[in-house]
Amino acid sequence: MIQVQAERRIWWGGVAWLSALAVALAVAVWSVSAAVLLGLAATLALAGSIMFGTRQTPRADRRRAMLNRRERRSVIALDGSEHTAIVMPVESADGYQMVLTAEGFGLADEGGKVIYRIR
Repeated sequence: MIQVQAERRIWWGGVAWLSALAVALAVAVWSVSAAVLLGLAATLALAGSIMFGTRQTPRADRRRAMLNRRERRSVIALDGSEHTAIVMPVESADGYQMVLTAEGFGLADEGGKVIYRIR
């Protein structure tokens, strides 16, 4: 059985910025000098985050970068066409490897021939 679950993550940096903006607007309603100081602080914080890149890489980008570093090999699909595949880091038995191609996952033997494909 294969279980698939989509992940949706909240970028907490964005939530913090929206919260800070809401507080700044609330204070600006009551005091003009506080509004000026909060505007200056927000401008400096935004400039600092742009200059120093404090935004973290989203999880999808980290996964994509991790897949780009994995071992690749050439495999022959069931229809005889040759593909480049990424070797998946799962336990293998008797020389078979789980690989990921453009057509999906497959089980490849030592010779590089895909003997079973999972769609």
